[in-house]
Amino acid sequence: MRLLLWLQRVLTRFVPLGAKIFPWTGAVFFALAAGFAVHSWLYLQSGLHAQATVTESVAVQAPDGTVTYAAHLRFRLPTGEVVTFVDTVLSSSADDPSFLPGKVVPVLYPASKPTAAVIVTIWRVYFVAIVLGILGVVFLDVGIVLRWLEKE
Repeated sequence: MRLLLWLQRVLTRFVPLGAKIFPWTGAVFFALAAGFAVHSWLYLQSGLHAQATVTESVAVQAPDGTVTYAAHLRFRLPTGEVVTFVDTVLSSSADDPSFLPGKVVPVLYPASKPTAAVIVTIWRVYFVAIVLGILGVVFLDVGIVLRWLEKE
């Protein structure tokens, strides 16, 4: 019973403040998400695109003992030259490599240095924008609920 009374007191103090702050915080997260999305889109426009094939996934052991995988890739330039490179982003899980050998993935590379290519999947390019957008939705929704509770 005491816990419920304490919770009611906390909510009655929090709802008015939260109803004012949460919607604006959600709007800020949306604005940041839009900014990061535009930045990522501009980044995609800045280089040349190609399709690369994963040739192998090499296990890499960190000093702490965890094992991740580095993808080795190969693609062909319009001139016919074959370029090989190692993905700079290691797999996030020790269970499986992110990209299995034989998989074809989109890459982006600067015209002056094709060996600096990077894999450009939606999640890799727009990850920050997606996370900020999700936070914007959560904060905006909670703010709307808090405004509704404030009016009661």
